[in-house]
Order: sequence, then structure tokens, then C-alpha cells
Amino acid sequence: MVSDNYIQEATNYQKKIEAIQRSKKISSWKMIKADPFIVVELPIEHIKNGIRGEIFFYCAYNADLDKKIQLVTDIAGQQLIPQSWLSAKSYIIKMSWIDGTDTFYDERNLLLKQ
Repeated sequence: MVSDNYIQEATNYQKKIEAIQRSKKISSWKMIKADPFIVVELPIEHIKNGIRGEIFFYCAYNADLDKKIQLVTDIAGQQLIPQSWLSAKSYIIKMSWIDGTDTFYDERNLLLKQ
């Protein structure tokens, strides 16, 4: 079955592909477990232009444990996220941000508890 909004969906999908490709071309962002925080760090070249975006913590086995937060870094490009905000054992981190006019998207796995 074809969606009534297939042109818009195709455009959105293409934009996501381009955002993923841009993310792979730049120095990548980092995510480090540093108890009691998760430290997200963006490349400094993105901070100069100002950024806005979101970090989505996706829990594959329980949607009630999903968490979405705004991406708000300090001048060094870091954001501290308390691990206490996250209840699941593992997440897929889906991060999207805009740097000036370019959009970026990337995904990472995060294992908190074994």
C-alpha cells in the first residue's frame, strides 16, 4: 500500500540519509560512560556555529523506558547526562543536530547494566 504522503516521506528519508553521510565525514561525536554521567561530546567545529538538536535514548524492549532530551552542550562541546535518568539496561542512542545549515544524524549502542 502506498502512503498518501509518499513524496514527503521519501524527501524526509533522503534528508536522513544525507545527514548520516555528513556525520560520517566529520570527526565523530563521542559518548563516554563516566559514572555517574554519560558524557556526550561533539566536535568543536560544530560548537563555533551554534548547534541545536536532540538525543533520543531508544529502549528496544520497553517504550516506557525511552528518553528524549535536548542537545545542549557547553563551550567545550560536552553535555553531561545523569545515568540516573536512564532505567533500561541498554539503549540505542539516536542523535540529531543542526550546525548552522547542515543537519547530522548518527546512532550508537549504549550498554549501562550487564
